[in-house]
Amino acid sequence: FISGFGLDPALTRGSHKTNVVLEFPLVEDVLIDQIAVSAASRMENFGAKSGVFGLPVSDGSLALNVNRDGMEVQGSAVVGGVPLDLMWSESFEKDGDVQTRYNVRTNLDDAARLELGLDGIPFISGLTGVSLAYDIDWNGNATGAAELNLTNTEIDLDPFGWSKPPGVEGRAFVSFVTQDEVLTDMPEISVRAGDLEVDGAGLFRAGADGPELQRITLERVKFGETDAFVNIDLPDGVSRIISVGGSRLDLRPVVAKLLKNEEEGDEAEDAMQIVISEQSPVGEIRLGEETILRGAFGSFYNDGRTWNDVELHGELSNGARIFLHVEPHENARNLTFESDDAGGVLSALDWFEHIEGGEMRVLGRIT
Repeated sequence: FISGFGLDPALTRGSHKTNVVLEFPLVEDVLIDQIAVSAASRMENFGAKSGVFGLPVSDGSLALNVNRDGMEVQGSAVVGGVPLDLMWSESFEKDGDVQTRYNVRTNLDDAARLELGLDGIPFISGLTGVSLAYDIDWNGNATGAAELNLTNTEIDLDPFGWSKPPGVEGRAFVSFVTQDEVLTDMPEISVRAGDLEVDGAGLFRAGADGPELQRITLERVKFGETDAFVNIDLPDGVSRIISVGGSRLDLRPVVAKLLKNEEEGDEAEDAMQIVISEQSPVGEIRLGEETILRGAFGSFYNDGRTWNDVELHGELSNGARIFLHVEPHENARNLTFESDDAGGVLSALDWFEHIEGGEMRVLGRIT
């Protein structure tokens, strides 16, 4: 019986108690359509080497009910090393669009995400509550949706200096698509946590150990003074690329770290590159408490410890155009700063207000 659902009886284990009920008319000639069969089974310590999505199942405590119309399984089990509560239903008659439906509730910590191949999702750590629904139609097409409780999850948008510690309320919704039981797309991603608002979508690629996140396209990212759109590309074997555009971007945390060197004991992070396209510049970038750059574009590269390759163009709020370049050289970094309005720069930085016009060029070395 279970082999019809992709489970090899030779690779399963456990004990069960089953009651079977047959109903049929007491007549001489009984037709097969006149026989009604139903069964109720209680399974304990159920295990299978390959279950849902090819993941191993263990410690199953499940109640199974089956009749001619379909089957339903409810209970708890450990799937892929992750404890969860589940409901699994199968329809034997094509009286609807869905043939197979799974409903799962669980909590995922960092270890569980690693077990399920979801450790590549950036910026989150800690415990996440998950309520998931997954449907397969009669043609084998599969879609799903998950509601996430992020209250006990840490979210750290380090490039932009924003974070949510565990304990601050947060919710998220994700829809997803699979092909041949492999995650391929997330057509909808929505996050509300603290003052963070995110809406977008995700794309996965096949990896050696399961699906790997390839790209996140966020149509809206809003928190603090930032209101932008963000594309995060995670090429295989290459540092992630974060493309940013929109109306406002707060880069004060980046600027604060720009002139800092790596200190002994600093923990290396993942390398990344932030790109702001000249064709789609950011309306306003806040660089300091009183410094705003308009129509800005450029790139920022962090090797995991320092911002060692930076190029930034833009216009200060008083009209002064600026150019900033930081590049690695030997064991240090060279800095170039230029402007066509020295007085405007000094005034915008609130350093000096009695110089008008003039050109400025500053060359330096960060050691």
